[in-house]
Amino acid sequence: MAKRVLMALLLCAILVCSCLWIIGCTPDDNPDTDQGQTGNGGGENNTPDDEYYIVDVQMVTPPTKNDYGEGDVFDPTGMVLKVIWNDGWEQLVEDGKNCIFSPAGPITSDTEAITATYDDKTFTLPVTVNKIAGIELVSQPARNMYVEGEAFSPVGLTIVTRLENGEVGKVLTDYTLSENAKALSPEDDKVTVSYERSGKLYTIDIPVIVFDNDAVIVTEAEAGTVVGGEKVQSSSILKYASGNSFVRNLKEGGTITIIINAAKDTKASIRFVASSYEDALDENGEKLDYTIPLQINKVVTVTLNGVEIQIGDDEILPGGYDDERGNLSRYCHWYEIALDNVDLHEGENTFVITSKV
Repeated sequence: MAKRVLMALLLCAILVCSCLWIIGCTPDDNPDTDQGQTGNGGGENNTPDDEYYIVDVQMVTPPTKNDYGEGDVFDPTGMVLKVIWNDGWEQLVEDGKNCIFSPAGPITSDTEAITATYDDKTFTLPVTVNKIAGIELVSQPARNMYVEGEAFSPVGLTIVTRLENGEVGKVLTDYTLSENAKALSPEDDKVTVSYERSGKLYTIDIPVIVFDNDAVIVTEAEAGTVVGGEKVQSSSILKYASGNSFVRNLKEGGTITIIINAAKDTKASIRFVASSYEDALDENGEKLDYTIPLQINKVVTVTLNGVEIQIGDDEILPGGYDDERGNLSRYCHWYEIALDNVDLHEGENTFVITSKV
């Protein structure tokens, strides 16, 4: 497999970035079909196609789950229906396929049963709903340091519901953020997460540190020492490039070294920008017209003053499709990585990025 790593660096003593997540979805070319069998042998093969019809639907097995937290969505897994046709064929329908469930959507605290309808037959499925007592923070976001004007990044943030029976409910994805999250200011010390369910509002505060623009020191890659790298000649399609020498195509083991000068011992955030790709191959090893996402910590290592800085597994360089423009834009999906709460000492600090591929 051909691999290429393209690196661009924007380094600062106190600077962070917002993270972009691109999630690719592959459409299902095979629509769901009922799970069936040939029945008890009583089917009549001479029935005209336009005269087949359902004569009965029977519940064979109820759903596996009937205990829910407020806000959960009904899960029909495990439910089996027997559909009997007029020619005697008995068809098994599994996991609620082709059923209509009511009420649909998140389950409210006053829900006592779900109705499942298949053809003209309706079944009542009793459920127990545990009410929400509150919401809880499981993990802080990957970033808590920002520069004035940046948007809050929820990457790494995990919030769950806590139910009245003491159990953890679900991981929240449909929460909202306070208005200041769109563009943080130095006066902000928190972003508020809100979640509403059944007319009740639950909130939790996420602490942030926001620096004004005067606190930012930017050192570009032109000022660094590059070993084992080659210039990328086309800069017109590189969003963050300030010149051809800004972007480097690193070989395995190649490094970029940047010296960061700090006026005093301090906590800082270092931001760098990278793009990398790996060709997607078919079963015969032929290159396809798209590239696959890569986990950043499998592509590079970064060190500060000889100590490796950890990059989380959820930092992903996006893949993408060939745009057929015949240049590097088909592969360049730039991604900014922020390393927060890094210790800088007074004077020179050595920041090194090393390519693993």
